[in-house]
Amino acid sequence: MTQKFIVICILLFLMLLGAPRAQAASISLSTHSSNASVSAALLDADLDISIELDQAKPDKNEKKWLLTLTAANLTPDFSINEIYFNTTASLGDIQKLKLKSTNNWDLTWGTDNIAVDGFGLFDISLVSTSEQLNPQETFTFTIEVKTTLAPDYTFEDFFALSSPGSPGSILAYGAARFFDGPGGQTANGAHAPEPATAFLLGLGALALLRKRRE
Repeated sequence: MTQKFIVICILLFLMLLGAPRAQAASISLSTHSSNASVSAALLDADLDISIELDQAKPDKNEKKWLLTLTAANLTPDFSINEIYFNTTASLGDIQKLKLKSTNNWDLTWGTDNIAVDGFGLFDISLVSTSEQLNPQETFTFTIEVKTTLAPDYTFEDFFALSSPGSPGSILAYGAARFFDGPGGQTANGAHAPEPATAFLLGLGALALLRKRRE
């Protein structure tokens, strides 16, 4: 009986190892604040990132992916109208990014050229001048990513540290603009690792960026 139980446990373990896992990342956009007078504890938001292959067209040397971002504003007071994140994909691989969600947010993509005060340069932004993520509100953005057939993407390709911007900037995986808080307070919140961890991650990210962008 004991031997049979052990065998069953081993088989179940092997099945779990081989089972497909959801490709997703969840990050807090509020571990750090760009405004010394606004504590990071007051900024509370999460960003879930996942990507899946939607369609492959070998005759056109093209793949279409669906990148899904679920942003949750968990604050009781602040609104959010800007969201930033990164990619390790090369300009040659990605042919187009298109926002599929029905809303008034604008999608901008430009490798390492979108500056966020205090947190370096980001690759992708979602910005709205007429709409915002209100307190305790969640919104899902769907982005169509058209690429060449060569790369296979996972969430890790859209979960990367920002690049250094102004002197003293903190590298971050993602950021958001919190505004209209108590007394009109405004700050950028970001998901930034601690300095020692950021250094080690930065070395790995640098090697990966060089590999992907060559």
